[in-house]
Amino acid sequence: MSDFKHYTFDLISSFTGQRNNLTVNVTLIDFGGDLETGLFLSQLIYWADRGTRQDGYFYKTDDDWYEEIRLSKYAVRKARKNLEGLGILETKVKKAN
Repeated sequence: MSDFKHYTFDLISSFTGQRNNLTVNVTLIDFGGDLETGLFLSQLIYWADRGTRQDGYFYKTDDDWYEEIRLSKYAVRKARKNLEGLGILETKVKKAN
């Protein structure tokens, strides 16, 4: 393998490690009706029991969601609306800190 190919392979490998992967169960995509809603639901399930609040709520900004799952503010709001319409998500607007 040439040096350039080896360098390129190593560079790609460093960017595509496990930390940089998102896995979405196709059942969640089907349930949510689209890829973005399925991805958002997958992360909601992940975070559901990792929060510190007793009522089960957790806080994430639009920027937090983008950083975590690369969905735009619009896509997150659309996914949230879809899940609220299905009756499986409840959101509250609260002042943080």
